Amino acid sequence: MHQVQTLTASSSELEVKLVALQRLARQVFEPQTPEAEYEKSPPISAQLQLDNWKQRLCSDNAAIFYVTAESSLAPPQPGDSQTAPLQAFFFVHPRPLSKSQETLHVYLAAVHPSARGQGIFSVLLDETKKRAKGAGFQVLTVSTIPARFPRMYEILSKPGSGWNAVEWADLEDGGRKVIMKMVVD
Repeated sequence: MHQVQTLTASSSELEVKLVALQRLARQVFEPQTPEAEYEKSPPISAQLQLDNWKQRLCSDNAAIFYVTAESSLAPPQPGDSQTAPLQAFFFVHPRPLSKSQETLHVYLAAVHPSARGQGIFSVLLDETKKRAKGAGFQVLTVSTIPARFPRMYEILSKPGSGWNAVEWADLEDGGRKVIMKMVVD
């Protein structure tokens, strides 16, 4: 069973945990950047920059739900086993869906390659739905780029998943992004 832990702006050791979470995010979203470069160069994407994360975490109901293989959030060291201590996370925060409706938005979702196929995504989604319902949100949203993350899109668009595409947008690089929504029951 995967145990979900929660990180908020008021969590102890926030800085240390954010650095470990950012490392996982970079492994997933910037696989072309060698891990040895992480401390020397900032993330390519603004979405992965810690200042941006800290700002979003200050919102009411913002949180990062994460699963570790062990109780530690220490980043894996050279020579460690293939399974990363930090396996996956969902970063959620409130976001307007329309003028009349606010949603709990999955800002980032990342699963370490060695942890995929173990049901962790579903565990984190269940935790996110509980958090949304408990805070009075009726809708969850997430955006993804199907050409870059086909498995994520496949999971979200599977019949019966509860997710529906609500908006497509063209990206500067010629790709397309989709915003998906799920009604929380």
